[in-house]
Amino acid sequence: MKMTSDSLTRPESAPLVDDFGAASGSVLSKMVAPMRRLVSSRKGKAAAAGLAVYVVIGLGWRLLPLPAPDYIDQTVRLRGPSAGHLLGTDEFGRDILSRIFDGIGITLGVSAISISVALVIGVSTGIFAAYSGGWVDAVLMRAYDALLAMPDMILAIAVAAIIGTGARDAIVALAVVGTPQFARIVRSSCLSELPKTYIEASVSLGGSRARIMFRHLLPNSVGPIAVQTAIFGAFSVLMLAGLSFLGLGVQPPAPSLGGMLSTARQYLATAPWYAVGPGLAIALLVLTLNALADCVRDITDRRGR
Repeated sequence: MKMTSDSLTRPESAPLVDDFGAASGSVLSKMVAPMRRLVSSRKGKAAAAGLAVYVVIGLGWRLLPLPAPDYIDQTVRLRGPSAGHLLGTDEFGRDILSRIFDGIGITLGVSAISISVALVIGVSTGIFAAYSGGWVDAVLMRAYDALLAMPDMILAIAVAAIIGTGARDAIVALAVVGTPQFARIVRSSCLSELPKTYIEASVSLGGSRARIMFRHLLPNSVGPIAVQTAIFGAFSVLMLAGLSFLGLGVQPPAPSLGGMLSTARQYLATAPWYAVGPGLAIALLVLTLNALADCVRDITDRRGR
């Protein structure tokens, strides 16, 4: 069959995904099938339902008939569980259950924002480093290697100690910890895609740098990104609890699960119920996020499929 120049000409309106089939596509289209498989598995349904329960509690607990988390009643200091205070009260007479619910909302908010910041910066720099190569790749990756050389919790403590304490500073600390992890994973995934034929074809057809990076390389990195997001979600909850436990995270009077555990240590002998609620809230949230990460990993694992 004789091929003419007209047959090789691609209309400007035709997207590259039409030329190269399933090799490229939008990030959204790459996420649809894995999400369907996630909600179709029992473990995935249970993990997603557990996370949904935490989100509903964090966002809508104030609709429940509970005392305000900062309401002080000195007459009921360190009282055990009762009809008026289902999980008892703390050293100031505040309701522990309402403070746990408020702390869950703060934890989810701080974790979500820090993950989003780390995701945007890490994914962007990872793709840019992989596609650029040379000294750009070397400089960016050596900088990230320096951060990865430190244990996650030590790095978060160091950043929080330098920039200050509070929810905003905790977000920055967690984002600094997560950004190198996302960048490394995305860079590795992109490097495995760069030698493939559809990337070479896109370059030969005049595809721009941005189009190749975000139209072709990014969608094929959705799987590793999704797994790392779920894993880092559990890590961020633990690290935020650890920072608050050490007094470097969310500051009083705002409730934090780690801060409540830290205070409860002083009353383990006289008020053991004080530590049970925050500890269970952290443990169940981390278990839920870990189960969700396992499901996402199984679904996106090509060898498993």
